[in-house]
Amino acid sequence: MRHSLFILLIAYLVFPTTLFAQDINGNTFLAEQSYPYELLQRKTDAVRVHYEDLDDEGFRCWTSIIIDEVTLNTETVQIEREEFVEDALKACLPRSDAKIILSNLYSGEFEKLALGAKN
Repeated sequence: MRHSLFILLIAYLVFPTTLFAQDINGNTFLAEQSYPYELLQRKTDAVRVHYEDLDDEGFRCWTSIIIDEVTLNTETVQIEREEFVEDALKACLPRSDAKIILSNLYSGEFEKLALGAKN
């Protein structure tokens, strides 16, 4: 009984803080974040962080925001390993960009933004 309670406690503490994998290419994951990231995730079909490990040089990453089969790919950025490990979504999608995308979602301009962006 004690062993079962211990396992349940560990599962409760570990699972809410883990990142959930998306099946794009193995180098992608989805994470829950605070404003505007959490709201962006709720209002879209998917928010995905794609990354390439550059070993000692950190990571190269970009974000895909998907709504109704329309995908907006953000510009690729190169970030330090510490930034990526601390919060990959925030590091790869600056807050100011996330707020602009969210604004376009609410104004109905997401598709125009996505079609005008470099994909």
